[in-house]
Amino acid sequence: MASSAGVAARLDLVLSAEELERVRAFGHGVVRDEFITGRVLLRLALGRILGLSPALVPLGIDPLGRPVVRGPWADWSFSVSHAAGLVAVAITRGLEVGLDVEAEERGVDDWKSMAGQVLGDDEVGEIDALPMGGQAAAFLRFWVAKEAVLKALGIGISGRPRELRLSGLLGAGESPRIVRLPGAKPAGGWELVPMQPVPGWIGFVACGPGGARAAA
Repeated sequence: MASSAGVAARLDLVLSAEELERVRAFGHGVVRDEFITGRVLLRLALGRILGLSPALVPLGIDPLGRPVVRGPWADWSFSVSHAAGLVAVAITRGLEVGLDVEAEERGVDDWKSMAGQVLGDDEVGEIDALPMGGQAAAFLRFWVAKEAVLKALGIGISGRPRELRLSGLLGAGESPRIVRLPGAKPAGGWELVPMQPVPGWIGFVACGPGGARAAA
């Protein structure tokens, strides 16, 4: 994890020519800084793991436009999440991985206007049963957790989130669990782990069997 402020100037030692071109296209601003920080973190971490210079880590794009590791290291997966200046990276081998982070203060007060796009009826009921003061934060937990799973599947939050069913997100002493994947697919072999990257932020990491993206 890192703040996007104060990114190192010698990007040519870390980023590929294509990534440097993307940086130039972004111009200036938060989106540019978050992209740079995410790619630098990713390349530094993968380079250390794989024993490669960060600039030589073979990143590519799969047929669906998703970033992947190429070559003999193709069994490594990664996920990058950034929001409001915080950037985090998760890396796995032999497993699909999805990571999402968000600031707790982003709690959506008018969460019911978005619930129909994201939550199943039983999940809406879980949140409705909470005191009003805790409902926005509960919705945010569902949102972040679902995005992590859907990123691991390679489809993102637009990939039928209502069909993805989760449990154990709100009860004290319960462990988050993936009950069912989109398309009514069983969730055997999947794990969902909560995290707090820094105080005031929440996050979830989802891991599933290798090849799950291809099957999504």
